[in-house]
Amino acid sequence: MALGGEIVITHAGVLEVESSIEHPTKRTAHFSPEVINVYHGPVINQSGDHNVANVVHNAGVDGQQVAMLLAQIHQIASGLQPAQREEVSELVQVIEGETRSATPRKSMLRTALKGLGEFTKEAAALATPLAQLAQALGLLFG
Repeated sequence: MALGGEIVITHAGVLEVESSIEHPTKRTAHFSPEVINVYHGPVINQSGDHNVANVVHNAGVDGQQVAMLLAQIHQIASGLQPAQREEVSELVQVIEGETRSATPRKSMLRTALKGLGEFTKEAAALATPLAQLAQALGLLFG
């Protein structure tokens, strides 16, 4: 169906949108049941119809929190296939090494975080600790 000649949505797309509306807690191929917003500053007000806002604001982050989040990611990854589990482990090791370094490389942290983000498709539970980790690393290393 064409909308104004600029946007096209197929019948399969319509069915997927309808499925996500009918089952808001179930993942579809293109819609996640969770939406995670990472704010790099204070959150004043967040609202909307039928929304639940769980806002966590961390003014200070330490290496211990990063270690805890990495352990949580590693534990969640234990449910993945062996090859995927190994890759997650390697990415976690990169982040651990960079956070211990006197001169952490932001590009390595960014690359490892993006790599871990790829696994949220297979393990949606990774999304929350990964978002918290990205926020923590941003606060630690700017």
